[in-house]
Amino acid sequence: MITKHPFHRSLIGTRELWGVEYSLAVINLTVALAAVIAEHAWWWIGVAMGVHALLRRLYRIDPDVRNVYARFMKQGHRYEPWPREGARNRRPRGFGA
Repeated sequence: MITKHPFHRSLIGTRELWGVEYSLAVINLTVALAAVIAEHAWWWIGVAMGVHALLRRLYRIDPDVRNVYARFMKQGHRYEPWPREGARNRRPRGFGA
């Protein structure tokens, strides 16, 4: 007998705060709060809201946008078929030769 159980996105997804990954939302809020408290730059609240809206739009399109960008930044600028010593874009073990 096979039983089917529903799974919820909250169990497999990343932790979010107002539609943005939790860590990025907290960083954005902390920077805005620091700017307002330290410099009395009240206009920074608008900037933080704009940044949060942009991040929310990006996360709505692709929830793994931060992980994809982090992996993209580790790639080399061009394909080199033979690995070099100390190269940043090394091949995985067992790949190729």
